[in-house]
Amino acid sequence: VGLGRLLQRTGLLSLVLPVADLLLLTPLRLLGFLAPPPRESAAEAAARFTAEFEELHGETHPRFFRGSCSEALSRARREAKFCLVYLHSAAHPAAASTC
Repeated sequence: VGLGRLLQRTGLLSLVLPVADLLLLTPLRLLGFLAPPPRESAAEAAARFTAEFEELHGETHPRFFRGSCSEALSRARREAKFCLVYLHSAAHPAAASTC
């Protein structure tokens, strides 16, 4: 059995690829040999976050702004409203119980 198949069967492939990307491709990107990976827009990131949040915690939540932080602050200033910033990390131990 080849190494690739072994990694795939044991589920280690999902762990090896990010490490390989970090160790091999990141230095090449920093040196300018590879283009940086495409980044999602603020609106795309907000839409992805909202979908993941609703999948885990349901659809009852405050309305999330779908844009960048600077866009949210500009809109709050323009409309003379408060801007509440919620920083979320699924890696935090209390994330599941807080939401």
